Amino acid sequence: MNLAERLPRVLLADDHPALLRTAAGMLAPYFEIVAAVNNGKTALEETARANPDLVLLDIRMPEIDGIRAARELKRRQAGTEVVFLTAQEDDDYISEALAAGARGYILKRRMQSDLLIGLNVVRAGHFFISPHAFIGHSNEEQGKPNEEPHWSAGHVMGFYLDEGAFINRVSEVACSSLAEDKVVIMFLRRAQLTYVSRRLAASGIDVDGAIAWGGYRPFSIEGIASMLMRNGELDVTNFLVFFDPVFDHAARAARKKCSEVIVLGNLSSAFLDFGYDRMNAFRVEGLWNQLAQKHSCTIHCGCLVERLVAKNSREALARICEAHSNVISIDRYLQTNELPTTGRLISA
Repeated sequence: MNLAERLPRVLLADDHPALLRTAAGMLAPYFEIVAAVNNGKTALEETARANPDLVLLDIRMPEIDGIRAARELKRRQAGTEVVFLTAQEDDDYISEALAAGARGYILKRRMQSDLLIGLNVVRAGHFFISPHAFIGHSNEEQGKPNEEPHWSAGHVMGFYLDEGAFINRVSEVACSSLAEDKVVIMFLRRAQLTYVSRRLAASGIDVDGAIAWGGYRPFSIEGIASMLMRNGELDVTNFLVFFDPVFDHAARAARKKCSEVIVLGNLSSAFLDFGYDRMNAFRVEGLWNQLAQKHSCTIHCGCLVERLVAKNSREALARICEAHSNVISIDRYLQTNELPTTGRLISA
């Protein structure tokens, strides 16, 4: 078997024997299990010996905890990807795991639904974080257990490593969607909209024509923010009065073409960047859910990965992510012209 044909090699580390057996049984048909160990020290030793493609770590382990093990592993073997499989639903742990070099964070209570999907995502070069992993407070604070919200089925948060990756991805999706007579609503900053417009024109899209028939509705965040905000607070009435007709018009235009409505943008993230209180960003995501459900739209939001590590924005990001049906990464995505909403590379 040559390298291209061999199974990806994975090392498992957890101090619960039953969980190791369960995880190994789930992965065995698709991965080669090179070792299953019960502490962080042995995990480092076996990783150096076996050189696996992936190391699956718990956070709380004897000898060396998972966070310390991940840091040391990435220092020694940068090419080996680290994924956490843990019971810790705490924003500080998520932040520390990503800062230590992990590409995935999977909750043990979601192992059946997320483990294979998450490892496939990481193997494809992306981040994966279990939905519901964010609870909106750190381990230094008291909070109620996380309750799974009632989401819109088509509201996705995509993480990216830099803004350019996000804008390029948005441009690609807009191009392919308009070429298929889908309706695209876009919320970006003025400079970003200009860039996307140029990309659309370079791809042969008649931007003016698409705007004329209602297939393309670009909005600058700077232009609408002042209208939506009143004394630094989101005016919910103004938001719905403005956007409900926009979504309704887009849905009717899409029905005429027997297509669908795709919404792209980073409005909540921009509100945080503008210095508005984080509650405004939470409200926006809730209102997006209402509109998506009412008009059968699919909404794709974007956010920088570094917000996961920045403690001053972690609670805001946690609350924002809870409003989404999926939490995925779109940077360096596979050669495809669609943002995923179903299938193997995300968690439903």
